[in-house]
Amino acid sequence: MSHMPAEMPAERPTHLLEQLNETVARVIVFYRAIGSAGALGDTGVPPEAGFRLSDKWTARDALVHIVFWHESFARNVGDLAGGRAPKPLKGTYAKLSERAAEENRDSTVEELLGRLASAQGIIEQSVFSPRVGLIPYKVGSRPYPAAEHLGVVNEHVSGHLKKVEAAGTRRAAPRGNLSQTGRQRGSGFTRRTGYARGARSPAD
Repeated sequence: MSHMPAEMPAERPTHLLEQLNETVARVIVFYRAIGSAGALGDTGVPPEAGFRLSDKWTARDALVHIVFWHESFARNVGDLAGGRAPKPLKGTYAKLSERAAEENRDSTVEELLGRLASAQGIIEQSVFSPRVGLIPYKVGSRPYPAAEHLGVVNEHVSGHLKKVEAAGTRRAAPRGNLSQTGRQRGSGFTRRTGYARGARSPAD
């Protein structure tokens, strides 16, 4: 019985990567829109990014969460593609959420968006590398093949984005529907966000 080598992926589900590119572009465009609606505060965080999604989360908290986990995906897949052993996140979700908030306490929204774009660039460059087999998610959780991981991550990001869009629409009702800012499909990631697709972070 023959087995496909672990380093040879069975398929290149590029449509799933394009879906994730689209979702990340929508996040960037939306947060740029709510940031441009007012002046930056002393910490560089737009007041509009502070509107609440729940008793515990603001729109900025949601962005921090998205960036934290997207950078984890990028590190893991980048390490695999580079022939390095990945070091997935370790800890409970509650502890990791606390870590994300603490590590990004002083980050501006624009800095967070830049890091999100850089992480997406690493994912785009690395996820279909022949060296990438199963991608770890978190210590204690099962790893995912590339296609499944792309789908899971896209659902994760788009799920949070929908909640932020809905809250932004309710908050900005007199000024128009902010949720439409992220739905201009097919207009190009780079032109819409200002970040080049495939761009790597300065640390790489």
